[in-house]
Amino acid sequence: MILALLLAANAACTVEGRVVDATTGEAIAAAQITLTATSSRTDDRGDFAIETACGGGELVIERADYRPWRTTVEGSQRVDVALEPYLVTRVDDVVISAPALRREDTRSAVRLDAEALDATRGRSLADALAEVSGVTVLRAGAVAKPIVRGQSGARVLMLFDGVRHESQDWGLDHGPEIDPFSAGALTVVKGAAAVRYGADALGGVLLVEPHALREESGMEGHVDLVGALNGRRGTVAGRIDGAAFERFAWRLEGNVSRGAALQTPDYPLDNTGVFEWNAGGRARYRGADWGLELSLRHNDLANGVCTCVDNESNDDFLAQIRRDRPKGYEDYDVEYAIDRPRQEVTHDVGLLRFDTGLGALGRLEATYAFQRNLRDEFDVVRRSIEGPQFSFELRTHTVDVAFEHTPWRIDDASELRGTWGAFAIAQENVFEGLPLIPNFRAAGGAVFAVERWIHDDFELEAGARYEGLTRTAYLTDDAYARHVARDTLAEDDCDESDDVAACPSTFHTASLSLGGLVRLHETASLKIDLSTASRMPTIDEQYINGTAPSFPILAIGRPDLEAETSWSLSSTLVLAREDVRAELSLFGSYVDGYIGLAPALDDNGDPIIDVLIRGAFPRFEQRAANTIFGGADFDGAVRLGDVELGAQASAVFGRDLDRGSGVAFLPPPRGTASATYHFGALGSMQRARAGASVTYVTSRGAFDSRIDLAPPPDGYALVGLVAGASFDWEGTTLDASADLTNLFDARYRDYTSLLRYYADEPGRQLLVRVGATFGAPTPVASAGGLKSDPGFGE
Repeated sequence: MILALLLAANAACTVEGRVVDATTGEAIAAAQITLTATSSRTDDRGDFAIETACGGGELVIERADYRPWRTTVEGSQRVDVALEPYLVTRVDDVVISAPALRREDTRSAVRLDAEALDATRGRSLADALAEVSGVTVLRAGAVAKPIVRGQSGARVLMLFDGVRHESQDWGLDHGPEIDPFSAGALTVVKGAAAVRYGADALGGVLLVEPHALREESGMEGHVDLVGALNGRRGTVAGRIDGAAFERFAWRLEGNVSRGAALQTPDYPLDNTGVFEWNAGGRARYRGADWGLELSLRHNDLANGVCTCVDNESNDDFLAQIRRDRPKGYEDYDVEYAIDRPRQEVTHDVGLLRFDTGLGALGRLEATYAFQRNLRDEFDVVRRSIEGPQFSFELRTHTVDVAFEHTPWRIDDASELRGTWGAFAIAQENVFEGLPLIPNFRAAGGAVFAVERWIHDDFELEAGARYEGLTRTAYLTDDAYARHVARDTLAEDDCDESDDVAACPSTFHTASLSLGGLVRLHETASLKIDLSTASRMPTIDEQYINGTAPSFPILAIGRPDLEAETSWSLSSTLVLAREDVRAELSLFGSYVDGYIGLAPALDDNGDPIIDVLIRGAFPRFEQRAANTIFGGADFDGAVRLGDVELGAQASAVFGRDLDRGSGVAFLPPPRGTASATYHFGALGSMQRARAGASVTYVTSRGAFDSRIDLAPPPDGYALVGLVAGASFDWEGTTLDASADLTNLFDARYRDYTSLLRYYADEPGRQLLVRVGATFGAPTPVASAGGLKSDPGFGE
């Protein structure tokens, strides 16, 4: 009898079933299935099968964007489950998933899904991200890059499909070379997230997820047509998805866009036309518990640089700052032609990813990526000169490995989850042209571990990361001599041979984080995150020496810069009810050795203007200073029947403790109020809606010549209108919308725009979008391995 019971308890039984979305009924792929000490994942159809002892145990089914589900099973049986998604609300035609109970976030994080992004098609990626409170834009004409809680560039890390975006981002107007039409979802993690993603993530992380591949055999397509009135820009985008054999899926996509010069309320911004095209392909094969994915992408951009800059002499440059309009604006015209000065940029990415289950141990994912970034900048020269004056080619190899172990059950009410990983990078930069950024080679690596204790009422997370980098810059004799003369390099710091000085640098950094989440109520939670991280100086911060058409200052780096170290604290209170959503965050940080460009001043405190053959340029120098930052951001919405009221507000402040000054290019405080009326179904129209918004931006404050060349512009208010609806017609879904910004065509200058030194911002803009989906819609949720939980263990 005892032997029979033992045999029965140890016999192999199979528990199988299917997991679907309780709201849509669609299959949920990559959901974690755990039964006693065995784990698996659902396949692309949501099916699973897991073997275990017939003695039974607790079956747990979960995925980061759904509420977990538990039951007790005995013997072989079938279990079909419908998981409840976390709350999704709509604010002013933007859908935002509330992160309150998402287990991977202990800091403020907001996700824009595909529907929300559809309302931003035709804008840049940075402008789409600016829908999130606490995110603003650093702009120069048609090009923009995101600012997260006052930080941008090297302190805000962008990942596309789980891969760090590596490019020449040293210019203030160098935007990310990422196709916004390829984004199926955007997640903004506000605050330091260096442990999981690297020391570059001191300000925040922007996770760009591609559209999920098709799950069922067949084909489908999507087309977008976008027209912009200001700039006369038109965009055509298309995407074709297919799947076969129930395991193989593929995609081909591309778009092309062309625009003329933008217009302010009073005059055009001469030579700000743009031409861009993107193309990409993706293929995936899923086995029973493993997957292989290949992706190729190409981005190609050409845009003009406004000819508004008047720098023929020192006096001309200073006079244009005081001038109300650019010199010669009467002759500006709205043209599609892109003349000198201009920049041409291409970016190629190849990705190979493999993920597999390791039985009871957990899951492993490995990703190799190669990126090639080519940037050519064309200055105004004699007609006899052809080709670019500056040419940069950056080649990057990266390898990411992440292991997510099976949840370790502590007791009936808690468990331990963790992700361990390693990262390696190799880079080479080849530069030709006038002096600016030197050639360099770099190699580095990192290891990290994040563990999370999950209880029914609270969660605690701790993480650590070590990162090392070695970089050798190859300077010309002239550049080397100038650094030695300025005492930023010693004569024995570099090895000289064949008219080149090889200058090595080695950095070692560590990052630590401790975070917690307390569930105050079913609809409310409190997040607290404490972290410290060190960021290595970039190649331009060390060695930049010159000026470029897209960088109209004379910048000088400091090779002796050391890593900057930050200590950060943030707290976020989240309320997520069916009719009310609100999130309030407070944050602060102290940075030891904060690196930034600042104007060089003479003995009288006046800015130094260097007169070169190509004109007069203000001199800016890289400096390190002890700096503090603090601020708050709020995002909320209330649903009153068919009316939705929304509000956003953000403010960030910084102080240079060494010089007693502010910090340049911190966005001024701003707020937005919006109202949207949802008509629902009107005849053949579905989800008809119309809304209005008002945004007010204050002035940055008093002028400080130690951080800027011109007084901050006045505050301004902008009014916007939006309307849209969907139509179903013979198996095709049509989405149409119109977005009107700066309704009253107000003249203004924005503090975080390079245009403000010599011209106004573009005036009224009308964007009209029409999108058509043929065939079944693609599921929003990613079907990959670990990348379906992109923020886990930040």
